[in-house]
Amino acid sequence: MGGLTGASDMAFRHENKYTIPFELLSEFQVFLKLHPSLFRPVHRPRNVNSLYLETEEFDHFNSHVAGGRHREKLRIRWYGDLTGRIVAPHLEVKIKHNQMNAKRYHPLPDF
Repeated sequence: MGGLTGASDMAFRHENKYTIPFELLSEFQVFLKLHPSLFRPVHRPRNVNSLYLETEEFDHFNSHVAGGRHREKLRIRWYGDLTGRIVAPHLEVKIKHNQMNAKRYHPLPDF
């Protein structure tokens, strides 16, 4: 793991990802709306912009493609459109250990 990530002091969360066949998408959306957990959007619709950073050897990408159980990715993320000034960007380090994930945020100056 890289030098930016002190994983021992981070709060990890469990994350599973599933693929839903396109022909079942409408049925799955109804399932989510009717589920007793009352799944609802957390954020209003918005643009999420990400600029991924990589090493010269493409370490992050290669770890992902190889299915590495312990990996990280580094990105600059901001919300809003792509015109004009970038407001409230942050450097984000996402760390994955098996199916547990954590993120560390570092604010950046507007650019």
